[in-house]
Amino acid sequence: MRTRPVSGSTAILLWLPPIAWAGVLFALSAGSGPAFAPPFPHIDKLEHAVAFAVLGFLVARAAVGTLPVAAVGAVFAGGLTAGLYGVSDEFHQSFTPGRVVEVADAIADTIGGFAGAGAFVAIAKRREAARG
Repeated sequence: MRTRPVSGSTAILLWLPPIAWAGVLFALSAGSGPAFAPPFPHIDKLEHAVAFAVLGFLVARAAVGTLPVAAVGAVFAGGLTAGLYGVSDEFHQSFTPGRVVEVADAIADTIGGFAGAGAFVAIAKRREAARG
């Protein structure tokens, strides 16, 4: 993994994807909810985990590229950011008609965030090892 963080325009480019994805998640949670019954019970927890895994992955990527963090720090940066954003997402949904606030959704968001951040670190370490 990168040992020297970048700054300036490169840092901005690294942080744009997680910010944009957070905007997508915000827009999705502003909707009135699904118009149809889910095909499987609790499938929404998997959807939450996957969506927030993307956020965790992108935050870990940006953290490694711009902050002096080791692998564990990148995982915590991605996982905690996704988890806290998930909690704020549930709060946001409390003001949206047709949406329900669920602690289990925030838990799924956090688990997904840590999984995504962990996946980024694993991929980065594998690529680094392959380069020698």
